[in-house]
Amino acid sequence: MLLGGLTYLCYRPPSLRLFSWFEAMGLQPLVIMVRRQAAAWTWEPPSWWIGSAPAALWLLSGLAAYAALWGGWAPRGARLWMGALIVAAFAGELGQLAFVPGTFDPIDLLVSVLTAAIFLALARGTTQAPCPETFR
Repeated sequence: MLLGGLTYLCYRPPSLRLFSWFEAMGLQPLVIMVRRQAAAWTWEPPSWWIGSAPAALWLLSGLAAYAALWGGWAPRGARLWMGALIVAAFAGELGQLAFVPGTFDPIDLLVSVLTAAIFLALARGTTQAPCPETFR
């Protein structure tokens, strides 16, 4: 989540809504300082990373957090919350076609779909349902 947030903070255009929220919270001096530090670096991430990675990293970190909290993919509550997070991620991007502020980008949607699919494939392959003896 930190990497996605820093990418957004350092490299996305300051005209985005998030930056007006930072200003309203009095955080603009800190944001300016961080952006100046990032501008001094000799390396800049590729444009596809700047545009698409933050949402995918936020989705990945949310899924990982739910898996950690629920002890894996197997518990029903974990599947419910992870599913809700995935639906919210997809809906946020698809909503930009009509009513969510922002610009729809099919690459963002594709990266989110791939992130969710890879995470779920790995989670299902490495976690098992709790043993029935656990609940006796």
